[in-house]
Amino acid sequence: MLAGFGLKDAIVDIPAKQFERVMKFDATVYVNGLNDTPEDNKKLDSLFDQEEINKYTDTMRINGELDGSEISVYVARDNKSISGVIKLNDYKTQKPLELKTGEVVITDKLASVKNIKVGDSITFTDLDKNDFTYKVSGITENYFDHIIYMNENTYEMNQHGLEYKPNMIFLQLSDMDDIQKEEFSEKILSNDNALNLTYKETLIKNADNMLKSLDKVVVILIVLSAILSFVVLFNLSNININERKRELATLKVLGFYEREVDGYITKENVIITIVGIAAGLLLGILLTRVVVSTVEIEKARFINVIKPLSFIISAAMASLFTLIVNRITHLNLKRINMIDSLKSVE
Repeated sequence: MLAGFGLKDAIVDIPAKQFERVMKFDATVYVNGLNDTPEDNKKLDSLFDQEEINKYTDTMRINGELDGSEISVYVARDNKSISGVIKLNDYKTQKPLELKTGEVVITDKLASVKNIKVGDSITFTDLDKNDFTYKVSGITENYFDHIIYMNENTYEMNQHGLEYKPNMIFLQLSDMDDIQKEEFSEKILSNDNALNLTYKETLIKNADNMLKSLDKVVVILIVLSAILSFVVLFNLSNININERKRELATLKVLGFYEREVDGYITKENVIITIVGIAAGLLLGILLTRVVVSTVEIEKARFINVIKPLSFIISAAMASLFTLIVNRITHLNLKRINMIDSLKSVE
């Protein structure tokens, strides 16, 4: 049960952490046909000179491949521009990372999958089959996608003569309702240079839909483990009663009250439950780690944490099953025939 709840804890907060803790923008706009020239920069200023926009940050996004895995490369102008919309924090210490010229920052899941460490050199290929080799200066916290971050100077150091061309714009917007957002989208997309606009809410919804496929695994783990817990305890109680009928009948004959006879069996169930909960919660932590590492998809980093409420619910469910079994046990004890149970075994 704890492994089931632990798996749920590992995935339920991923979209919130990615788009509230790491990604600080409200919307993204893909643009086309712009170069890093004064004239095209004026076009950008004109396009995003809207009252709904508090701030915009131009970026260059490149799709590519690193050792067989699809990656996204974000080229930022400098640390100041990217830090306002994406938090580059060390995945262990949470200290801010800088985009150093000639070096790159990669996301922690990519580093884990490809066994990359700080100081290593990596080589990736863009869609035009151009190779890029850089040194890794930091590994940043991230929950979705394999991403490599670099600054403009680093990108333009490539041997292919490629230059920075903004094609992805991060927007920080004022509060708008759905109607205002629709009107704002129409206004932006009416410009020939704007290709697409996506709000953060849409990205969160898409992430939730991607993770919903694991909900069935969570339900199966919880339901089957709950059934197993109940069946094992119920069978243990029945076996205990059947093998000790003569002993229990003797107690009845001697005048023990029903409550005292019940306690003879139910107290054992309670002790078994307490020991089982303690051992189950400890082993459940290890099992949760195994399950999470098994079902974790390549482009998402699960949160390896079990919330206190999951421990409480798991223990409470096991205790509830004990109460139910003890109630059934009471009915079974009432049906013990003292005369038949005390007959000599031939």
